Formats: sequence, C-alpha cells, structure tokens
Amino acid sequence: KTQSGNWVSPYINNFTPNVFLPVGKDITSEYNFIHEEYFNDKLCKKFFNELEIGTPVEFDYIRQIILKRYISSSGEVDIDDDVLVNDINYLLSYFINNRNKGDELISLLNNKLLLVSKANYLCQPSDLFISNRYLQCLYNNDKSLFVNDKFYVDIIDKFGYEQFLLFIKLLGVKET
Repeated sequence: KTQSGNWVSPYINNFTPNVFLPVGKDITSEYNFIHEEYFNDKLCKKFFNELEIGTPVEFDYIRQIILKRYISSSGEVDIDDDVLVNDINYLLSYFINNRNKGDELISLLNNKLLLVSKANYLCQPSDLFISNRYLQCLYNNDKSLFVNDKFYVDIIDKFGYEQFLLFIKLLGVKET
C-alpha cells in the first residue's frame, strides 16, 4: 500500500521497483512510497528487505522530486519551510557523500535551487551574499541580499559551517 492509499505490485518487472521506502521525512512526493503504517512495522520492514525494496536512487530522486519543487511556470514557488530545510539537508548530505559527483550535482542545481534570504524570500543563490559587516553596511543592511544562516541552523549544526559555506558558494552565493 502506498502513501496515496493505492495497492501496487512491488516491481514493474523483475528489475524495476514500483514502490520505495521513504527518503528522510519525504512521504508525500510523486514516488510510490510505502505507507507509513507498514514501513514502521518491524515484520513489514523484514519483508521489504527480503523483497529488496529500498529508497530511490539518490540522483534520480534529486532530479525528479526535489528540483521539481523549485520549478513553476508562473515563477511563483511556495514551499513549506520544513521541506526547504529537508531538501538542503538531503542535497548537502549527497554532496558530501558523493564528492566524485559534486560537479554534476552543482551543475544540476544551478539556476534551479532557491535559498532563503534574511528577509525570508526565496532567492537564486547567485542573487545572495554571505553576510558580513562590510557588505551589510555597503547595502544598507538589505536583508533580501543575504543568506539566512539562522534558517539553516540545524543543517549547519549537523554538517558544520564550513561544509555549508562551501556548498552554498558552489551554488553561486557570493562572498564579496
């Protein structure tokens, strides 16, 4: 049974999975994620392991689910704060654990992913600066121009400020 309530076969064919274990806290995306009442049950988990049901391939999940949230024909994107944090958490984790694919990931994310400014606006990374006193004075403390570090505090605590800083700079956030 999927999160949407549909009963589906675990595999489309012998090699292609039709259902997946949820990725992090994402149980609502377009993937056929197993309903939480089943993936939280120990016997069901054992059964899923025997069927070799797992999470989606990470890079496919990024392309097909995460990035779709940031693309809108109207130009308006409305994403829940928890989803924004979970997305950056997932992406930074992928970046750290797959350094050999870092350039490919950054290329994929460029001009698509949005970050939260200190004014709580969603912005292209290339439109934002890393906050420092000189730039704040130069731009009259315009909060819409600086990355909101406080919004990402849990991510910074988990991965460290240096990793977070490296990641957002590669996405296009400016230092000066």
